[in-house]
Amino acid sequence: MEVVAFDDLAAELLGRALPNTILQATTKGTGLPKDYIKYDALIVSCAARHRATHVISLDGDHTGLAVKVGLVVAKPEDFLTAQAMLPNVR
Repeated sequence: MEVVAFDDLAAELLGRALPNTILQATTKGTGLPKDYIKYDALIVSCAARHRATHVISLDGDHTGLAVKVGLVVAKPEDFLTAQAMLPNVR
């Protein structure tokens, strides 16, 4: 995991890929406050600006915004697998 800042390049990406019309439509579609959606948009734009390929989130609302900038959304449990059996161990 890498912590990144919201900078001028992320702001430009946000304005191009997730303009106010998209944020308003997302707000209406989810019934969530616009401030909540705007925060998700900031996270997604920072991830895209820093060339992330995935966003790992418990928040399903990232999905609609992340797809618009080419990101894949996964949940932490998507990475759980059963522990493999070790040879010669009972």
